[in-house]
Amino acid sequence: MGGLGKTTLARKVYNSAKVKKHFNSRTWIYVSNECRVRELLIGIHQNLMSTKRRSKKHNEAVNNSDDISNLSDDELKKRVWECLKGKKYLLVLDDLWKIQDWDEVKDAFPNRNRGSGILITSRSRQVASHTGRDPPYFLQFLNEEQSWELFSKKVFRGEEYHCDVGSL
Repeated sequence: MGGLGKTTLARKVYNSAKVKKHFNSRTWIYVSNECRVRELLIGIHQNLMSTKRRSKKHNEAVNNSDDISNLSDDELKKRVWECLKGKKYLLVLDDLWKIQDWDEVKDAFPNRNRGSGILITSRSRQVASHTGRDPPYFLQFLNEEQSWELFSKKVFRGEEYHCDVGSL
């Protein structure tokens, strides 16, 4: 379900000081319902290449990445895998819609890196249940009182303001 705050919560985790300190590579990718796996892989690769300074050895391993558009999907997966191997990474795939999209890209991510993680937000319970070993966390709607409290906190910036929600 859209609008529950999945992306907001994931962004808060992604940007936390503790997470920044824990992972030596963090990547955020917005997926969308019109996902094209090839473009997703290219986006992940480009994001990985631009977010961190690379060691000389690592640069040699992923050299010639300027023109990745001619690579096959398998070669792109290998490039992404090479960028992540040996690193403690966090990858956020925001708004993944289809199980098939996950199945087509998951091989690009090393799974033996201790401490690495992939955080996926999705509107689909099936996608959420399919993508990981850990059980998914499903956000719940706020009730009227919780909604008003959150709204007031954001709009009135902590000032006391009481209003009968029913009168609105």
